[in-house]
Amino acid sequence: MKTGQSEIECSLSENLTFEGRLQTYAQSVERLLEDIPRLCALLQSPVKAGLWDALQSRYRAFKACLEKEITPPLVVTLYGPSGAGKSTIFRWLTGLDVPAGDHIRPVTRRSVIAVPPEICRDDILQPIFPGFDLVPLVDKEDLKLASSGSPRLHYAVASRSQQGLPFILADVPDFNTVECKNWEEAERMLSRAELTIFLVYQEGYSDKRIVEMLAQCCRVSERLVYVFTKTPPEAAKTMWQHLLQIAKDSPEFGESRRDGQSLAEF
Repeated sequence: MKTGQSEIECSLSENLTFEGRLQTYAQSVERLLEDIPRLCALLQSPVKAGLWDALQSRYRAFKACLEKEITPPLVVTLYGPSGAGKSTIFRWLTGLDVPAGDHIRPVTRRSVIAVPPEICRDDILQPIFPGFDLVPLVDKEDLKLASSGSPRLHYAVASRSQQGLPFILADVPDFNTVECKNWEEAERMLSRAELTIFLVYQEGYSDKRIVEMLAQCCRVSERLVYVFTKTPPEAAKTMWQHLLQIAKDSPEFGESRRDGQSLAEF
């Protein structure tokens, strides 16, 4: 996937230390937070709320971690339709026992995050996930209950160790089998993530609803990984080319992201 970085930006980032990259990111976002409202006022064009809110939410979480002298974690969201294998992969990666593979759908109605032990505290997680009612995961059956009031986000310590940069992995409800309230909850998690992993199976990758949600991912995701599950490699290559053609022919994928790329280019 293209990331929208220019060759100059890539060259600069390669020469920076990790701390230097964090500082460069902070300076860049501060500039955006100042300049974008001014530019929109000058052009008499409103800021797109969803994208703007996502940018601010990510940056507030970033600053909250720095203030506590904690390395800001990468938030990764598993996203996709029912039956794509999100919860199964979540279990493999984290060691957490969450509902997966049931015949009754939806399997879950609440999101759950697996967190490194050093940041598994309410005072750290709350600024990272503003607007959520954070609840420790005690019983996996709680994930099947519908949220009332503020969206509930369950958290637990990942039982498998991580290598390198700490990350928080989120498993969200299926977007094609749950009520509208749950679609909103899933999209809120999508807007918060620095990386979205979009999982899809071969029988449904071109379905209208799934393609629509892929477009939404392309609008607000910082980075996107697209994964065919339960699919032979050669078939995946063919379907990938077909999907690119669908995006190319779709007016929806002609929309521009905030980095200037069209959704299809992204």
